[in-house]
Amino acid sequence: TKGAKAWDTIKAASNLFFQSNSLFVCLFDGRYMKYTPTEIKSKFEDCCAGTAYNYRETVLTHADDENSKFNPALHSQLNVKCEVSLCFPYRVNGRVTGSIEIINPKITDHSTEEIKLFSNLCSILLNTPSLK
Repeated sequence: TKGAKAWDTIKAASNLFFQSNSLFVCLFDGRYMKYTPTEIKSKFEDCCAGTAYNYRETVLTHADDENSKFNPALHSQLNVKCEVSLCFPYRVNGRVTGSIEIINPKITDHSTEEIKLFSNLCSILLNTPSLK
């Protein structure tokens, strides 16, 4: 509880799960998805994270997919070069409160249980006062 910081641990876990250490926990505030750890927001209907939150499912999008909610302007604001985005629901105490967006994952074929395990790890690290 007094070792690594929560975000450092989450990034390390993301690297192990997805081979990417660039990610955001996107929290829904009733209208927008807030891309934690930044203050940047996007309307939930305009981004992949909002789609994953809204439909409670995993969403994989590519920069060249015109039929998806891939949002280059948002990624530019977030200061990330994104070619692939993997989003899935984020739960706090079993309730979906947003989604997690992994930027440029090299591994994308995880089972539902593995995705839930990563989401739960993030929730524990970000919502347990002694771990913050």
